[in-house]
Amino acid sequence: MSRESFQARKAHHIHQADTAIEHFHSPLFQYRTVSKQEALILEHIQKGKTYTISELAYLTKLDKSAVSARRNHMLKTGILVMGKRRKCLFTEIYVQTVRLAEGV
Repeated sequence: MSRESFQARKAHHIHQADTAIEHFHSPLFQYRTVSKQEALILEHIQKGKTYTISELAYLTKLDKSAVSARRNHMLKTGILVMGKRRKCLFTEIYVQTVRLAEGV
């Protein structure tokens, strides 16, 4: 898909973060293979913010188990890193969060 057609599709998706999309198209990502679910998760992650599994599941409309599996894979490959523990917006339980890795 060309960048132009991607930008046209992007206009229809209100929840996409420009920073995450820019990072997705960065040279680092050209050498990595990400699944469709991982790409969907990355489209909803904003640089500098942290997310819980429940929050990512809500944003992406994926099951928590799918988000957890994709999150673990992206942690292993260095796309995501662990963030600070904080209270989840949905469960109100203190949990470990994730964020985009520096330079991604």
